[in-house]
Amino acid sequence: MVGSTTAWKCTKGERQQGWQRREEVYVYNKLFRNELMAVARNLEGEEVARVPGGISAFSPNGDTIYSLNFTRLHYVGGYGYAAPRLQQDSIPCPDDDGIWAYDTRTSERHLIVSVADVARELNLPSSPAPFQFLTHVVPSPSGQHLCFLHRRWLSDCGVSTAVCVCAAGGAGL
Repeated sequence: MVGSTTAWKCTKGERQQGWQRREEVYVYNKLFRNELMAVARNLEGEEVARVPGGISAFSPNGDTIYSLNFTRLHYVGGYGYAAPRLQQDSIPCPDDDGIWAYDTRTSERHLIVSVADVARELNLPSSPAPFQFLTHVVPSPSGQHLCFLHRRWLSDCGVSTAVCVCAAGGAGL
């Protein structure tokens, strides 16, 4: 055995091709001291990198890792990873949480689209704001665009889903 985790979702396995094209490594999500990280290991099992926030998808060229707040998904969306609740998880429509991009060349991580950005673009009422979250990030084959889902809980306990597209850097939502 080269590693173990309780933070793996089988559907994420097919998204490993980005990093593997550049190096012979595999990547998986893991909780470290209650903080979610993506762990990269070479084929000998040696850890070669840790990426804060975990992994949702790679860009086609492997230079960018897209991530979501998986604990928010757990507490707000009903799936994701059980970890200590973050401050953003209790905010219905946060400006400081959403889709994150991690540059594998520079190790820089930044928010590219917030939950609030999407809510404003969809002209959703700001008060009272239902709990909302972003999920299912998929880069286009060219890597120039991202497709993802915006979901919000409705008063009748149903869920509303909007399919969203933006440039890979978050512009043009």
